[in-house]
Amino acid sequence: TPLHARRVESSIQIRCRVATEQMIEIVLAANSKNMLTALLRDLLSVFSGDKDRKASERKKRSQTTSNHVSHLVDALVDHLLTLEERRDGNASNFGKKLVATVRTLGAMAEVSSLEVVRYVDTLLPYLKADNNISMAEESEVVREVCDILRLVSSDMARGEVMHLARGSLTDDIEKITYKFGSSTLSSAVAALCEFGDHEAMKSDNPFRSKAMKLATTFHCYLSKNSSTLNVDFSKIKKSIKSNIQRALSVLGYLCKSHKLENEDTEWLNQAIEDNSSCMPREITWDTMVEVCYHVFTFYLKNSDAEIKSSALKAMTGIFISRPRVLLGMQKAGIIESIMSPDSDPKLQLQALYCWREILLAEEKRVESGAANKKMESDRNITNSKKISGDQDGDATLAGGVLTQHHKRLYAMTRDSNDQIRLACVDLLSNLLRQGLLNPFQTIPHLFGLQGDIEKPEIQALALKLLINEGEKRPDMLRQRICSGVKNAFIFQQKVYPAKEATAGIPKYDGESTYYESIFGSIFKASICNVKKQKQGFFTNLLGLFKVGGEGIPMNKRKGKTIVDLQLLSFTAEVLAYLPYNSSYDPLFIIYHIQSAAALEGAQHLDKMTSFLQQEGFTDDINDDISQEDYLEIAAKAARPCRTKESAVLNSRKFDLLQFQELCEIASSFSLLLRLKCYLQKVYNLSETRCLEYTPDGQERNFDKFSSTILKMPHFDSKNVGVFKHNANEKGSPRNTRDVDKNAAIRQYAEFRKWMRIEQTTGARLADSDGEGDT
Repeated sequence: TPLHARRVESSIQIRCRVATEQMIEIVLAANSKNMLTALLRDLLSVFSGDKDRKASERKKRSQTTSNHVSHLVDALVDHLLTLEERRDGNASNFGKKLVATVRTLGAMAEVSSLEVVRYVDTLLPYLKADNNISMAEESEVVREVCDILRLVSSDMARGEVMHLARGSLTDDIEKITYKFGSSTLSSAVAALCEFGDHEAMKSDNPFRSKAMKLATTFHCYLSKNSSTLNVDFSKIKKSIKSNIQRALSVLGYLCKSHKLENEDTEWLNQAIEDNSSCMPREITWDTMVEVCYHVFTFYLKNSDAEIKSSALKAMTGIFISRPRVLLGMQKAGIIESIMSPDSDPKLQLQALYCWREILLAEEKRVESGAANKKMESDRNITNSKKISGDQDGDATLAGGVLTQHHKRLYAMTRDSNDQIRLACVDLLSNLLRQGLLNPFQTIPHLFGLQGDIEKPEIQALALKLLINEGEKRPDMLRQRICSGVKNAFIFQQKVYPAKEATAGIPKYDGESTYYESIFGSIFKASICNVKKQKQGFFTNLLGLFKVGGEGIPMNKRKGKTIVDLQLLSFTAEVLAYLPYNSSYDPLFIIYHIQSAAALEGAQHLDKMTSFLQQEGFTDDINDDISQEDYLEIAAKAARPCRTKESAVLNSRKFDLLQFQELCEIASSFSLLLRLKCYLQKVYNLSETRCLEYTPDGQERNFDKFSSTILKMPHFDSKNVGVFKHNANEKGSPRNTRDVDKNAAIRQYAEFRKWMRIEQTTGARLADSDGEGDT
């Protein structure tokens, strides 16, 4: 309605106009209609789905809701016309507002297409793409209009569809397929096929004729260029490669929307068995999917990664419309080769995008009711088949195929390509939501992605999934934290090999540097508010330091073990930098460290003393740790192994590998005692307070504090390795030439020093009967 011809607005029209302006602003700010669509769908389901009311009341309420939606659509179209009338010279500003307005109309079509069908003639001119805005904005406007046409097609009467068929709609869509990118192509072809399948188009069908013309044209082009199978595309025109990709895309989208009753699928088994490299020369509507399958598999064998990716993307259209094709390719081993780590990263990335698209398409088909509608219309499905649940067996094929490759998907979360990692996490989120993956196996890999400190968007998506699982299964997070820490450590070693693995993210506030834990966000969101969860979380992490069982991470070597000190250092950093919200949290950790040092640490010290005495340190090493022994004195030298105090270590009879193992286990105790000292200093905890603490005690309010107040200083978790190099990491036995004697002596001396401090502190507090602070 022109501005000067507007009538006086009623109160509901004013409210709807304000509401539509707010909706457009939301879409403009979010640059997407998804949030608005979900909100509108939820609101409409609440207003019209109250089953507790009488049928008459529900009908009345539904009519009121429909009227309100109708007013909103009227206000949106009025806003669109006003926007066109007030167009100023600022094309950029106009383009953004136009895109947001059409997107908002698209959101209304998603939730109530019947109310939008009245304004199809108003939207058709936008398919001409002559709005004098940027190409990207034109593409978005055209795509949204095509989506709206597809959504409202089923609500259009026969006369309306015939009117569109006689117009320029088919020609406009044909031009779109040659002009715009992939996403717009998909929407245009889907709209064309949807009108072609309309019940009004039984005999003379210009929509299907246009679709067939597009299929014939692009199939002929691909057949003409079939000789490029092993051509180096860097040496030919870019336009040829671009046209091949466009042709594959259009055929793929046609297959995605292609519908055929009583289709014979026997061709699939024969095609897989033949595995020929010849391309069929003719294409018809009935054989479109079969012919396109051969075309796509032919181009999947191309040597160029981008062409192969385009062929796989096109094949996705067949997978969605004919899920059994995916099963056939799985049996033939084609899916495994595509997902293989040896395939090109571009092809792996495209595969992840394809699997996600297949899952979402199937989910949308089921939730929208299209699957049920198709089942009801199929006369071949009897009531017994409906009850048995086999009426829609193809629905689970895609998920079943993907779950067979879950190990490969987990491995892809550690890929060096950040785009592959992001796409993989996105795919895992859909598999988890649809119940196709075991959360118990998946959670450690999501924990591992918290170590992706250089890609916060991947870290944030994995965190969101962890929080969702934590809300449903709180115990599982603490049960899987040890595996999660190991995965985070391995992730950083593999993805960022040039950097040292760390569990602390350095931050700078303008004055000083402080550290935040990579697991801090999930700890605050799902663990820190429940005492049982917190203590189980801490206990499982501290369990990595215990000797034996599922304790200290070790590698087997001829009956002996090698301690993974780097992983233990990483775990100590996790415990050091966690955002505790009560002094009882660090006290709980200190309590267990003191217990381990008093029992297992003392036993290990006795074991080391006994070993050294047997190896020749008779008078130099004794059980009294109040004084420094000869090896501790030697450790102060620049090269401890060259001192006279350590001469026994250089003897050929000395069991250096056994000493190395004892020193590495001792180093794990030293790391724990370092962590204890750090927590005491940061949280201002006296020795008396630590000794008075009991895990069963009740937390007091004054012991709680905000985790945002403390800024954690650096924690020294470095451990000097006993081995000189990593030449034997892959499993070959290590020998005495690999042992760094200087490092081993220093580890032994540090362990003795910390045990001496523990013994001295305990004795001093016992003498003072617990009075005073240390």
